[in-house]
Amino acid sequence: MTLRSKRTISLSLALIAALILAGCSSSNEDSPLQIAIVQFAKIGRGALEKSSEGAAGPADPRAGLTPSFVAKSGLDLLYAEIPVRQGRALLTIAGRNGNSVTWLSADKISLTFERDQLIATRGFGEDLMGANPGPVLSQIGQFTRDLVYLDGESQPFSVRYRCTRSLGARDTTRILGQSLEYIEIIEACKSAASEYTNLYFRSNSGKILQSKQWISPEIGYVVIENLNN
Repeated sequence: MTLRSKRTISLSLALIAALILAGCSSSNEDSPLQIAIVQFAKIGRGALEKSSEGAAGPADPRAGLTPSFVAKSGLDLLYAEIPVRQGRALLTIAGRNGNSVTWLSADKISLTFERDQLIATRGFGEDLMGANPGPVLSQIGQFTRDLVYLDGESQPFSVRYRCTRSLGARDTTRILGQSLEYIEIIEACKSAASEYTNLYFRSNSGKILQSKQWISPEIGYVVIENLNN
């Protein structure tokens, strides 16, 4: 990520906080908007790193946020959670490269997606170095996916998975208190030595609202929620 994009993120967060603070009266110090501003100020801080043994996970960074506040912020926001590490964070877009979008937390954990499919992570230590995504998520059927990792000598190696994508149930989910309809997309993937199952919740308009996607055996899955709805 370039220095320019880092500054853009910092300035965007500072600007939205300043604008909304300017519109809040001093008698309304504990309003949900001001609580949300505090959350933006701490965006992603310490979130996806491993919690110390026996300690509770970090507070939910979505606390106090509403759909209207996110819309007013003008920011693209993603919530991410690593269940194995009890980590959670807000991320914002750091850069785009064709169909690939990289999201970054304040503590420099990054997730890169291509057409809503996770293709790389950085900052965990046991990262997904790269991947070829499957066909667009609207395409159901079988395909192969190669995931690239580093071995103990920092040499890349690839693991090939054979995947089957199918449609699941229709249901509703809640994001920032808003009820949204979705259809579930299921990806069951197997290699010679391991397997995983990715889940995607796709809205009626084709947007991925939430997903659970595989990173690596050491980290497990990341659970993702799109806060711009």
